[in-house]
Amino acid sequence: MRGSHTILETHVHNDYVSGGRELAARTGAKIIASAGDPLVYADQSVHEGDRLTVGEAAFQVLHTPGHTPEHVSYLLYEAGSETPSSLFSGGSMLVGNAGRTDLLGSAPTLTLTKQQYATLRRLLDTLPGQVKVFPTHGAGSFCMSTTSSPARSTTIAQERLMSPAALAKDEADFIERQTAGVYRLPEILSLYARRQ
Repeated sequence: MRGSHTILETHVHNDYVSGGRELAARTGAKIIASAGDPLVYADQSVHEGDRLTVGEAAFQVLHTPGHTPEHVSYLLYEAGSETPSSLFSGGSMLVGNAGRTDLLGSAPTLTLTKQQYATLRRLLDTLPGQVKVFPTHGAGSFCMSTTSSPARSTTIAQERLMSPAALAKDEADFIERQTAGVYRLPEILSLYARRQ
């Protein structure tokens, strides 16, 4: 049924195609994205703390910068529940990993890595352990800072044991680990940057 669907964008990067516009064109879906994202095609912009109702479910918007500055995640509250059941974490919290912070170039990398650490600590420290986590990227994705598990989902409790932010002694240790294991940006991103 056209017009009854919603697309929740967590972030947009130049290393993949989201397919949101194509899906919206086929279904009449409404595209929702971070207010900080320069998406001219978004139907609605959201900020930290906004709540969206989709059918009987509700989503709370969390600003989760690090992988990108404007990155948002969505906490799912099922009908009648005051406790979130799932987190759609985009490219921020991955399965046993964190999204790369160097894809926008070297200038913002340190700032984004600090933001990524704060974001991961916030999610690990404030969300209930049973919350299921569904990232947009899986094993083998270019957005990962290092190799990762082939699993497509995790929980906050599991991430408290294996997230890079949980394993790091502090922010400085996290920064060193996240930036040391990154492999070279592919040639395609260099070509993309030159065309801008």
